[in-house]
Amino acid sequence: MKDKSLKVVRFLYFTVIIGILSGCSMTGNKEQVMRAPNDLLSEKTEMMQLAAKQVTYQTPQSAFGHYTVEIQNAYGVKQRAKFELRSGMFIQDALRESKAIEQFNFMTIKLRRPTDDPMRFLPLDIEFNPEFRRVEPINDYAIHDGDYIIIRQHATGELDKMLGNFKTRAGL
Repeated sequence: MKDKSLKVVRFLYFTVIIGILSGCSMTGNKEQVMRAPNDLLSEKTEMMQLAAKQVTYQTPQSAFGHYTVEIQNAYGVKQRAKFELRSGMFIQDALRESKAIEQFNFMTIKLRRPTDDPMRFLPLDIEFNPEFRRVEPINDYAIHDGDYIIIRQHATGELDKMLGNFKTRAGL
């Protein structure tokens, strides 16, 4: 008798556990009736709209805008970063802020300035003086909102330039 009662108790115990884990309601709550998917979707949409209204935080916008710097090493690997524009910034300041001066000794710099036509841009070539590690003053343009600066590393150095000049003079 004792074995049968233990089996029944175990069966009931496991049935209750399975019912709880599967989400069955033991109280027989009949208030929740199956609803149409459209009703559930409209309720979810209303909840999302209410939640969006309660959010009051907004990301602060930069007073002067942003500019983008793309750095390409000699192997063609690109890194792109967006920086906040400050008042009175020039190309040299952008090179310092992006740390391109610390990374490369020899580089070419191109500035792509947006125009009124969104499909076009104004390309500007910028000369970098590796000896003084700065942009030539005549090419140190002011940075505007939306400017795109491309910095490419040169794998050649001063010795390669001297050999190239020697070859051209020798007619090779």
